[in-house]
Amino acid sequence: MPTLEVHQLSASEVYRDIVRVNEAHRTDKGMRRIKEGGICVVRANGRECYAILRGNQDSSTPEIRMDDYTRGPDKLNLKLNHSYEFEFKVVRFFGTLRWAWNATEMGYQVASRIAIISFFMGLVGLLLGIDWGWLWSVMRTLTCRG
Repeated sequence: MPTLEVHQLSASEVYRDIVRVNEAHRTDKGMRRIKEGGICVVRANGRECYAILRGNQDSSTPEIRMDDYTRGPDKLNLKLNHSYEFEFKVVRFFGTLRWAWNATEMGYQVASRIAIISFFMGLVGLLLGIDWGWLWSVMRTLTCRG
């Protein structure tokens, strides 16, 4: 787990759930490199949050750049220019959905919520649209023979 010094993210990336770490320090628990742009669980200071892990080509020093909301008391509770031990874990499909549902960026939130709700509404519509009569006739036939 890398020890990284916390710095401010550029103003254009604030409130977008982006964390920037140079490729040399962007590794998981098994010291495998994490691909840039993936959604990860970021753990530090006994807390965790979901974020998009991006590269930081400006510096190869052991530093991490994040906005004040991600550093703040509601998420990681970190102080600028202090070093902390970080752990990054790439999430799978449901972790990505969880991140998008609770994302700081409203565009991600709205899009993911519409998609998830639409999926379940489609599933309900499919189940209601199936002619269940054939299933009951098969069940009656099987039980009458037994």
